[in-house]
Amino acid sequence: MNDSEFDSQELFQAFMSHSPVVAFMKDEQGRYVYVNKCWENLFSLTLADIQGKSDFALMPEETAQQFWENDRKVFSSGQPVELIETIPAAGGAITFWTVIKFPFTDAKGQKFVGGVAIDITKQKEDEEKLRRSERHYRHLIESSQGFICTHDREGNILSVNPAAAQSLGYNVSEMLGKNLREFVNPEYHQHFNRRMKLVWNNAADNGFMSMRTKDGQERTWKYHNVKLTETVEEPFVLGYAQDVTDMQEIQEQLKSLPLTDDLTNLYNRRGFLTLAERQLRIARSRRTGKGVYLIFADMDGLKQINDRFGHNQGSLAITKMSEILAGNFRASDILARLGGDEFVVLVVDADDATQGIVLNRLQARIENYNAQKNHPFDLALSVGISLINLDDTKSLEEILAEADQSMYQQKRNRKSRL
Repeated sequence: MNDSEFDSQELFQAFMSHSPVVAFMKDEQGRYVYVNKCWENLFSLTLADIQGKSDFALMPEETAQQFWENDRKVFSSGQPVELIETIPAAGGAITFWTVIKFPFTDAKGQKFVGGVAIDITKQKEDEEKLRRSERHYRHLIESSQGFICTHDREGNILSVNPAAAQSLGYNVSEMLGKNLREFVNPEYHQHFNRRMKLVWNNAADNGFMSMRTKDGQERTWKYHNVKLTETVEEPFVLGYAQDVTDMQEIQEQLKSLPLTDDLTNLYNRRGFLTLAERQLRIARSRRTGKGVYLIFADMDGLKQINDRFGHNQGSLAITKMSEILAGNFRASDILARLGGDEFVVLVVDADDATQGIVLNRLQARIENYNAQKNHPFDLALSVGISLINLDDTKSLEEILAEADQSMYQQKRNRKSRL
């Protein structure tokens, strides 16, 4: 070997030793003739360890078979190939590599396969995370009970969730590609055009819009639209809306009817039936998977308080009990005084643990009040809880009667004395 050849060999060795990619050469029988430093570090083997050996002597059989079959493709085609190969790592994890394999011959005509490989495991993990995120996002959209859609600058629908299409009497395929304007009451088309310009120019908009169902019914929607521009080639609008038609009807009824109890400021029987019947109808139509409970409660010992301390103290006891109940339930629950010493609550969007949590919290509040000894009387309550079957067609009055009977049965058994 002359000096020039020696220098070239040293240069090649230096180049391959410092290369950040894995490199290797094998003969036609799959035996290694060369690997670089990066390969040695990856497999914790040296060239001296593996020279003249095939993958079947060095790797797990499945990995060796994978390498062998891909090497055969190169020899049989006589062309370079780019593919992804997997390599087991410590602890059983699988790593992914982009590998370019190519055929070549030496001066004697002997055939070899050469290859370089780059670790793309992190890229694969990121891609999988993105796919999981997209699946999660898609599940949220498809399972949402609200109206969710995306549309372009002109209002052409790019995507829409099943609940949105169903709420208007359509299926998803009937709405895709259509313009939102087609579903808006024609009287509001000019208003719709103005709102479209607003969201495009200001990046966000919210308000109310009147839309028509397939069978011609008019529904009112409260919407919030956002223009999305990041990480997308073409900007689009993401819109979310809720059907507030029923709530508007309730509000109109509330304006004309005395629906609250003068003593406690809670809803009275009429107010409860008005709101609870509508809420129950919504729950039966939307089926969110959450439960609906009816709680019937009766104060214990109110007659004794009236007889012993007078009716003013009796009224005060009712007021204090109403305050305890109001503090125990959410604003979304419907609480009412039916009259006398009777209260009722419709608890919506409840899970299996709700009953126990509600009763324990209520008991603690009553015990805390009694412990303060601020008044000459103690408060006590008997309750009946009824889980409403949303598949049932019973009226609210019938459900109330059942909860009432449950409460009085518990009152007789003294099992629910708080």
